[in-house]
Amino acid sequence: MKKILLIFSLIFICFLTGCKKPHEHSETFWKYDKSNHWSECFECGEKIAIEKHNLSENCCTICNIEVAVSKDGSYTLTIFNNKNQKIKIIYYSNNDIVRFEEHFEYDSTGNVQKISEIAEGIVISEKYYTTIQKGDETYTYNSQIINYFSSGAKVVTIIDMYENIETLTSYDEFGKIDYTEQYNSTYDEFGNRTYFLLKINDERAQEVSYSYNVERKLYKYQEKVYHEDKTITFYQYNEKGEIIFQLTYDE
Repeated sequence: MKKILLIFSLIFICFLTGCKKPHEHSETFWKYDKSNHWSECFECGEKIAIEKHNLSENCCTICNIEVAVSKDGSYTLTIFNNKNQKIKIIYYSNNDIVRFEEHFEYDSTGNVQKISEIAEGIVISEKYYTTIQKGDETYTYNSQIINYFSSGAKVVTIIDMYENIETLTSYDEFGKIDYTEQYNSTYDEFGNRTYFLLKINDERAQEVSYSYNVERKLYKYQEKVYHEDKTITFYQYNEKGEIIFQLTYDE
């Protein structure tokens, strides 16, 4: 009877512990929180060698992460690769719950190509970047943003090299376009926008022209707003942005 009880006891213990076979932790990866870092075994999940961060200018010299703690107790952990490029930022609440993450991707020359924002394991936005040559300098700008919604809908925004919106397209959960904005813009030699025409769902909605003041600074000079009743309101502004003339007329 004792022998049977011993066997059942061993089975019960094995059930609780999982009866993991002894093994060497040959494959491990870094895990972190705001105070410590440790290795974790891929096979059994065991934490190995828990240590406090060795911070120098908020960056740990051992695990190569940056720790930034806010006054309210929330904090971020920024993870770098072996090229010292940030590859992930994890945003925590003040009770150590992950709010969301940002993941970074780079091209072969080290310019950022894409930043993905992830919450609860789901991608909620993607930002794409384009690198161009401007004279002797290389310039990288955010050229596209895709925002994803829990309903399955998404909004795609295309941005020009001057960081103004070119198009904004909204898709429903079935991938059908349900709303569009299109900006046709012109720029001066310095990259300042001097005019744009906004179309909403292919219909004219707004026109804005800019002019230079005596200090050679641009300000909104004239504006046309197109209404659903087929009337147009024309505005003229002074350098302070005040309306000095207004007229509504039929198209």
